[in-house]
Amino acid sequence: MCAWRCSARGGEFDFWRSEKVLTVFNDRAHELLFDVGLSEYVNTMVVELPYGRKRALEIATTLALDPEMLLLDEPTAGMAHDDVGRIVELIARVRAGRTILMVEHNLSVVEGLCDIITC
Repeated sequence: MCAWRCSARGGEFDFWRSEKVLTVFNDRAHELLFDVGLSEYVNTMVVELPYGRKRALEIATTLALDPEMLLLDEPTAGMAHDDVGRIVELIARVRAGRTILMVEHNLSVVEGLCDIITC
């Protein structure tokens, strides 16, 4: 599933576990892939994902840990216009109940997402 398999246990990541052991995480992984708009890529290797989709997957892997705060360093850097819009929508959806600290040079992205702006 999007070649993304890991289990979080006590702050450790066990990438070497067998697929059979990791199947308990499939439902949550599918939820996260759906949440970030990657459901159609469930059987795609990460290396084959377009750049903007890889960034969405990075956000999904972070959300898997259910963080209270997200630190985003230029989340739309190097993206095509369509991908920027997709990532902005994604960040807007996942910010509920979280603090997001973001460094971004695209001022339209900042204006569309931020409640408090510091320059």
